[in-house]
Amino acid sequence: MKISIITPSFNSSITIGKAIQSVLAQGYANYEHIIVDGGSTDGTLDILKCYPHLKWVSEPDRGQIHAMNKGFSMATGAIIGYLNTDDYYLEDAFSAVIPHFQKGAEMVMGKVLVRSEKPGGIHEWTCDPKTDFPSVLRHWKANAFCVNPVGYFYLRKVQKKISLKEKNGAKHDLAFLIETAMHFSIKKVDVVLGVFNHAQETQTGREQLMPSYWQPENFVFVDRLAANLSEAEQKQFRLERDRGYQLRRQWTVKEAFDRGMAQKLFDKGEVFMLPEDENECAASRCGFVEHDRVGTKGDWIIPVMTMGKVASKSICHTLKNLSQSVLPAQCYHIHQMNPATIYRNLPGCLPALCHPVVGLSLKSIFNNYNSSPIFKFIAGVRDPIAGGLSGIFEINKATVENIESAIFNVTNYILTHFDIQYKDTMGIDVYKYPFNHKKGYTIIRKSNIEVLVFRFEDLSRIFSPAMEEFFGIPNLKLSKINISSAKHYSCEYENAKQNMRFNREQLEKIYSHEMVKHFYTDEEISRFYNKWLQKRG
Repeated sequence: MKISIITPSFNSSITIGKAIQSVLAQGYANYEHIIVDGGSTDGTLDILKCYPHLKWVSEPDRGQIHAMNKGFSMATGAIIGYLNTDDYYLEDAFSAVIPHFQKGAEMVMGKVLVRSEKPGGIHEWTCDPKTDFPSVLRHWKANAFCVNPVGYFYLRKVQKKISLKEKNGAKHDLAFLIETAMHFSIKKVDVVLGVFNHAQETQTGREQLMPSYWQPENFVFVDRLAANLSEAEQKQFRLERDRGYQLRRQWTVKEAFDRGMAQKLFDKGEVFMLPEDENECAASRCGFVEHDRVGTKGDWIIPVMTMGKVASKSICHTLKNLSQSVLPAQCYHIHQMNPATIYRNLPGCLPALCHPVVGLSLKSIFNNYNSSPIFKFIAGVRDPIAGGLSGIFEINKATVENIESAIFNVTNYILTHFDIQYKDTMGIDVYKYPFNHKKGYTIIRKSNIEVLVFRFEDLSRIFSPAMEEFFGIPNLKLSKINISSAKHYSCEYENAKQNMRFNREQLEKIYSHEMVKHFYTDEEISRFYNKWLQKRG
């Protein structure tokens, strides 16, 4: 079977000779090597003239993809391969793939040795790509796809069906491979076929050092091809992609900083600083919060912002304990982002608690970078009296007397939480969005804000499916920390739950509130009401 090797070229005199020699070294007679040059002026043409076996043309073109398509139109072989001038085949690459084509393979893919310029020297690694459609579609993962055409060959009919599109620019190879994996079977061989020299000082290399490169809008063909998945698979894929791109942006930022590009990234608005979490704040700093981590456009920021005593610490602890590769986003445990309430409550919180200051920092990021990160809030609701009692014992040494005097202040805080912290602060009126009582949680989406609202009473049942729907992470188990029944005041707390009761007027005021009626059914409200109602003696 005849192989056509196509090499696009422009001013490649330093490297093109090694590429040509790597083809000659294959020792395979039935081949042609086509060079499509864009009008080089650096001596490349003199090198081409030294190899009479080459089929070549030199004239101005529209760039690499135009040259590749021009070469394809000149090719006469049954098997097509592309070799860039910076790269080269390893010995016996042809002999590793030809037998598979003779047995009916449509495309054969092997491994690629990648040599990448890094600060301090050359870094080498082997790309061992996947070949199935779902894996190639997840192109942000290491070894998800073949990083360079030096690692694959295919029959003419493949490119006849799936053309190389100039509109995809430097991502044309990824678009081609994803679509090929969707329509054709790919034979994988456990052989390193060639060497890809990845230079950062190219236009593509410079683009890839910007975090903004890893944004969905730069890979529109991926969405088009992902539409072939089922609706459920598409939702899962997009969540995986958001997390994958965020991890890629973090790697990109680190590499750019290592290259001394920090100032450039800040000047271009590519990055901004995020605060540390309240658990990392030292009480001795009197509420001073370090801004010591970097965020970029498109990043998830996860504030677990609740009214309190709805397992928010447990949720945050669970998410923060996930590896960076699973959840690369910053997660914060806070109760407020409204500056008015933060400033009012700040004196009573310092120096021991820093989460009000973290909340203030997040509000500043929300104001200054509103369209940049994606805020994924987690909010819980609970029977107001049950939550109020638990909160009183958490904050104070409770007695019957101070419970009776404090309970209605606490329940008022609970009942107004969504209006003050979400509606007034972020413009999210949760009561305008229907709540799924049977499901036990609802996800609200508005622009770059998402809010997962759950009922505490359902948490053990719904935690795993809610986290999978919200983050795309399956089978999460909730850590259990900060449990009232396990604390030093547990006996007094249990006694209060068993014995504290309220009159009808007090209960009517609480259980007729919009918050309660929105998140609970009439039957559920009736059960709460009867549980706390004073019985006539």
